[in-house]
Amino acid sequence: QVYSLKTKAERILYARDGKKAFTVAAVKNGNQVTFTVNGAAKGLKIQLMGIQQIADVAGAVTEANEKGIVLHVQNEMVTVQL
Repeated sequence: QVYSLKTKAERILYARDGKKAFTVAAVKNGNQVTFTVNGAAKGLKIQLMGIQQIADVAGAVTEANEKGIVLHVQNEMVTVQL
């Protein structure tokens, strides 16, 4: 889940065995947010909290829900125009 991203953030996610599975980095530049995924992140979804509409997306399929927009990640890099 992404809340109020100002400039950049990174999250390391671990597998159930405690080993590092993958990382997700987010960088915001104006109205563009770029997510970079490193590692095995099959089925990764990123919830953009409170964002009800986006102008464009590359590298993911979008879905709207009551919390905002969900990105179903398809590539190692996802670019979102807010």
